[in-house]
Amino acid sequence: MKIGRYLLYLLVGGVIGGIIGGLLGETNGLRFITEYHLESHTVIQTIGIGAILCLLGLIVCILFLQKKALKYKNQLDAHIEEDIADTIETKASLKFMNVSLVIYLAYLIAFLVLLIYVVANVSDDFILYPIIAFLTVSIGTIPYSFFIRKYDPRLPKLGEKHYTEKMLAPMDEGERHITLISMFKIYYINLCLLMIGIFLLGIFSILSGVNQTFGLIILILLFAYNTFGYLLRIRQYYQ
Repeated sequence: MKIGRYLLYLLVGGVIGGIIGGLLGETNGLRFITEYHLESHTVIQTIGIGAILCLLGLIVCILFLQKKALKYKNQLDAHIEEDIADTIETKASLKFMNVSLVIYLAYLIAFLVLLIYVVANVSDDFILYPIIAFLTVSIGTIPYSFFIRKYDPRLPKLGEKHYTEKMLAPMDEGERHITLISMFKIYYINLCLLMIGIFLLGIFSILSGVNQTFGLIILILLFAYNTFGYLLRIRQYYQ
């Protein structure tokens, strides 16, 4: 069964590699990406303003979700029947997780705006739009650090020493198990994506003639930090 699965992975990888190779050949090393230029100022401004307005809407949504989560939490702290308490606890937990989801969605939109501007090779006259988009999210999510302390005083402040350990401490055994498994899976997926990203960015840089040294250095540093940082921490427990 495992052999068949690995063969399937190899087959899928070969197909994807063939598609990427063919695409690179047909597009002369994806030069159309580096040579594309968006000249319509109206479109550029519309994208920037639209994204900022969308982010402002998401920040309002975040504040609303925080308020709802605290409301359910306050109801839970009151002495209520056990069957009702389970329902309210579920609602409070979902609202709490939704806050984080919307925050990272807002950051994703801000990064996509930057990506669009980079791909479109827009003039530096419009650099303020992606900067404002990023600052909007960064400033708008500051109340989150106060929210989590109100939601559960046992949770640590952002940047506090031993932050990860203190985040796991209030969880019960089931929550901690799910969290650690999810983090471990995502860790290995991130490593795979970093390796693929380093390889593809290097090939793209060579074929397109666009120097991507800075991007490669960043990705390689992230790869080194994630791999050796994790392994060295684990190694400490065996010394």
